[in-house]
Amino acid sequence: MKINTSHVFQLLAVAVVSAVLTTQFVDAQDREEPTLALTHIGVNVTDVDEALSYYTEVIGLPELNRRYDDDGNLILIFLQLGENSRLEINPATPENPPGLGHFGVNVPDLAAAKTLYRDRGAEVSDTITSPSGVQFAYVTGPDGAVMELLQPGSR
Repeated sequence: MKINTSHVFQLLAVAVVSAVLTTQFVDAQDREEPTLALTHIGVNVTDVDEALSYYTEVIGLPELNRRYDDDGNLILIFLQLGENSRLEINPATPENPPGLGHFGVNVPDLAAAKTLYRDRGAEVSDTITSPSGVQFAYVTGPDGAVMELLQPGSR
């Protein structure tokens, strides 16, 4: 199998985001900040089968589960990435082009986190409820990087 260098760079980005969030977690313990815990990294791919083969066979990440819409179309595949994180593989679309799509973090209070980030000038989406009942929102950074805020137990 040919190793795609963009995949290597995506995994490097995952490591960098993980390190930044770990630092923020430690720093947030001394401030009135929401505690952010990295849950997953979302990657949009043009060929799901090729990406799945790459991440499971070459990188060695085990598949956890798949999610489908009501029509049976694949929405995403979760792979185990470390002890408490996952790699989320999403089919690329015009709205979600190939590459690193987003990183997801748990927050203790979704509404409070959204208010805090909006008050600080961040672009924050309305709350979205997934088909499984999980509530989340997106915070878009200045260069388009997207952080997905999730509230554990929001089902």
